[in-house]
Amino acid sequence: MDDKKIFKNVPVEPDTKILGRAYANLDGIPVLVENWFWDGISASSCIVPLESLEKAGMDTKTMIGILKDTLSIEEETTERETGGFLFLNFNFET
Repeated sequence: MDDKKIFKNVPVEPDTKILGRAYANLDGIPVLVENWFWDGISASSCIVPLESLEKAGMDTKTMIGILKDTLSIEEETTERETGGFLFLNFNFET
């Protein structure tokens, strides 16, 4: 399936401006990386469809570890599940 179709229903807060998007694939699992700006904060998010994790037999904690390792994320992150997607937020700047 086309990555853009997989991610067409990714929830975005109404006052968040998406600055850029890139699509990736980690071992058959689609990943969307977004750079965004909200309320004076810029950051990045890795977004993964929960359905893809389920099909791969992977839990969210394992996927978060893979994303952090792959992107060498060492700073503070936030994670949440909403709208059928896992969000890993990082690179916070004010």
